[in-house]
This record gives sequence, C-alpha cells and structure tokens, in this order.
Amino acid sequence: MVVEMAEDSKLSEGGRAKLQARDHASLNLDGAYDASDRGRSWFPGYAIDVATGKRLNIIFSEDSWLVADRGNDMIWNPTDNLLTAAGPSGFDIRFGGKHYMFIMKTKYDEGASYQNLLTGDNTSLRDVFQHAIWASMAMMAPGYELKSFEDGLIPTETTIRLRTHMPYRKKAITGENNGVNLYRFSTADLAATTGDADMAKSALDLIRVVPNPYYAYSTYEKSQLDNRVKITNLPSQCTVTIYAPDGTMVRQFSRDIAGDVSEGGSLEVINLDSSIEWDLKNHKNIPIASGLYIIHVTAPGVGEKVVKWFGVMRPIDLDTF
Repeated sequence: MVVEMAEDSKLSEGGRAKLQARDHASLNLDGAYDASDRGRSWFPGYAIDVATGKRLNIIFSEDSWLVADRGNDMIWNPTDNLLTAAGPSGFDIRFGGKHYMFIMKTKYDEGASYQNLLTGDNTSLRDVFQHAIWASMAMMAPGYELKSFEDGLIPTETTIRLRTHMPYRKKAITGENNGVNLYRFSTADLAATTGDADMAKSALDLIRVVPNPYYAYSTYEKSQLDNRVKITNLPSQCTVTIYAPDGTMVRQFSRDIAGDVSEGGSLEVINLDSSIEWDLKNHKNIPIASGLYIIHVTAPGVGEKVVKWFGVMRPIDLDTF
C-alpha cells in the first residue's frame, strides 16, 4: 500500500488525509497504471522476519503535493532535496518527497489486507499501524541517480539488518508444552570418537609452547625467582624432549595421563590439563641460556611433532618484579 503524507488534505490528491491510501490508480509491476485498483504499488525490495522466515508487508508513503520531489507518481523514488527556500517565511521541509517506509508484522499479501482499511472515508489508522514494527525515512544520496522503474530503481544493493531481543514469555495459547517456548536439539553428531588415528595425528599440529618467544617474563610465573613456560595441547601419553640447536639434550618429560573406564562404559579422565610446565632449567636444575631450543614430542602409536622456541632469560633481580 501507498499512503498519503501531505500535512493538509486540501493540498493532497483527491483530498486524502495523512496516512490514508493515496487516491491514485495502482501501479503494476510492468510500470503501467491500473485504473481498476487504487492505492497500491511495488516496493523495490522486501522484508523478512528472520525468526520465522516469513516475508512481511511493506507500506510506503508519498506527499502528493510535492510534485517536484516525485511525491505523486506512486513510485518509491525519493530525491535528495531536504529543504526548499520559501521566501521570507524561511524553508519548506521536503524530505525527498516524504517517501517513508513502514515494515508491518503481517505476512506479505501484496497489501490486500490493508487496502480496505486505508481506502475508506472512515479509515481506522490504529487497525493498520498497530502492525508496524519499524519505520524509516529515506532520501537519495547526493550524486546518485535512480534507475528506471523497469530496472528496479535502486542503483546499489542495500541490506538493513534489525535485531532485537525477543522476550521469553508464555504464549496466550495452549497446546504442546502448554504454550511455553519449546526447543529441541540433539548432540548425536557431536559425540566424541575414540581410536581415530588420523584425528589423533592431526591433533599434534596443535602443540604449542607459550609464550613463544619468551622475553624474560610470562604470566605463569609466581615470583621474581620463577621462570616458567607451558607446552600445551599434548596427548595423554607422550615424551617431550628439549634440545639445544647443536643436538644436546637439555630436558626430557614423560607424560602418561591414564583414564579409568567406569562400569557404565564412560571414560572418567583423571587429569584434564593437556599441558606441562617447564621451569626453563636443564636436567641438572641449572637455568638455561638465552637462545633457540627445539622441542620434540613423541606420542606412541600416533606420531611426532617438532616445535621451535626462543627465549630471553632475565638476570636475577630480587628488588623488582
């Protein structure tokens, strides 16, 4: 539907009051006017309720007195004219021909449900606009020109996304779940799998040393005498060996986190931490020197992973930390 937006019915086409249907032959999609129908046209777009997927009705307006701003042709084609000089009295508001948009919450029916309500002399605007869920004014951006009606009018692709928080409340109807919102979901496709060798091997690529590089400090440290990094995302059974670039072994860790199988068949994991901590000391408990180190991880029956790590050690400072 197209509604009249003239402030004074004495100036509007057919003497129509504001927000009543335009007193003009309807405009068909082929651009021809249909004298047998009144007050309807085509909007160059559509509105969708994302919660239901339902297409919604759209009402737009024109001010039929604003002929120079295309307010009398039943086409949604706003101009870029905001104000027009009106002599000593100042300026007249044009708003591009007052091509406003009203998104209605009713299912799209080409405006048929509102035609009788808006075309009668005793129009009940409340019965119509109680369904409006969004309203907006549009104007043409300076420097742009609309396309022809046959080419869809709009020179650019435009999407407006409106998202609101929907209240969680009981509906005024009964039925399944007594009218309370009902949701169903399944985790069948999300169940953990065991014995997947390919997946276990690919998981080795997730192994990291953090932080890397290490610049004399990490958030894992608890005092000014503490140096600490973590080797993360380790498999439950593995051997972690740390080498200097010349091949000298610096430190080695053995990890063996077992799981207990309960009578019900579920796996109870004793330790969920998939990391080990390295205090940046060698196997003789001596702090390492700054430089590059090679971390080699071997997981029996799965594979191996090599990670490079660089660290800068800080001098001992008991006064500041």
